[in-house]
Amino acid sequence: MIARLAVSPRGIRELSGDHTVEPHEVKGRHAAVVGLIRKHGVLVVGGPRDRQALEEAIRAVGDRSPESGRAWTQLLASLVRHRRSRAVGPGVDVAIDDVVDAAGLHATWSGRIDVAMLTDRVAKTLGVGPSDHSAVEQRSGIEVTTARRAERAECFARMRELRHDRIFTSPVDRELFWSTVMEPIVRHARHVSLSDRYLFFRLAEWDRAEQVAWLLERIDALPGESRRVTLLGSYVGPKSRQPAPRSADQAAELVRRHWQPAASGSITRLELFGARLSPQLPHPRHMHCDNGFAIQLDKGFEPFKNPRSRDDVRWDFHWTKKSLEGFRAERSRLCEHRTSQQVTIFERD
Repeated sequence: MIARLAVSPRGIRELSGDHTVEPHEVKGRHAAVVGLIRKHGVLVVGGPRDRQALEEAIRAVGDRSPESGRAWTQLLASLVRHRRSRAVGPGVDVAIDDVVDAAGLHATWSGRIDVAMLTDRVAKTLGVGPSDHSAVEQRSGIEVTTARRAERAECFARMRELRHDRIFTSPVDRELFWSTVMEPIVRHARHVSLSDRYLFFRLAEWDRAEQVAWLLERIDALPGESRRVTLLGSYVGPKSRQPAPRSADQAAELVRRHWQPAASGSITRLELFGARLSPQLPHPRHMHCDNGFAIQLDKGFEPFKNPRSRDDVRWDFHWTKKSLEGFRAERSRLCEHRTSQQVTIFERD
């Protein structure tokens, strides 16, 4: 669902076309690319020189189309705020527009980006034909496209198809769902929240195949970022006959029994918010990350209690400000409920 991409500043300028292109078309072209990156992109820049060239290109776009310039400026600010803008590496100062052939693309960018959005001339040199939307440069494995053609590039076309399908039909392999939908989002996050009113109920049944431990294992095994994970769910009252924890502390103890952090895992802090189950509590069923993405699950995390689910998994991908604000509001209602309790389950030294 997410691609690391480098964007050519010259390619952004090229997108506006010459002065025969109507203003509404210029605006539409830029809006399409900005929207694509907002939905699916982690921007990778070569260093200070590359970032400066990008900012200059955006100013040039703004001179031609003020609204388009603002859209690009707001996009960059959003990517920085959600930590979806990063440099190739410390002390490195290269520029994507320095790339003129396959050797140059491989030398600096291989393994660091998935997609290179280049100028028409360079894309043609790297194998993008007149009728192609993109082409994979074989040595680096990087998909090459241009700003004009990016929407239909193979990488983004697959993501769009996946996003629109919104269903994995049974039997569902939970590892496939993780690697296809969840893992690409979590990989670029520093804080992951798993919210489901019944998240801790399976733990109380002592089912070793349950979903909480499985999700924590997968997150902990990811390389790179250090991550904080927050579990949000509910517990039941002392007179309830449901097989569920009777307090947030009991839920935390059940999590500890089921999941053990890896010696060098990525989870540095695991915390839990639990409130007593009641009809007044919100019933969020989603994974929300601090990189500006969320996955909403029609049946919560219950389908992942076993390696293969007998039920279909219906899901939605969210990235808009309105959707994310809704998830944050649900989280606040649960965390601030009068019965809510917070427990730190694990913290790495």
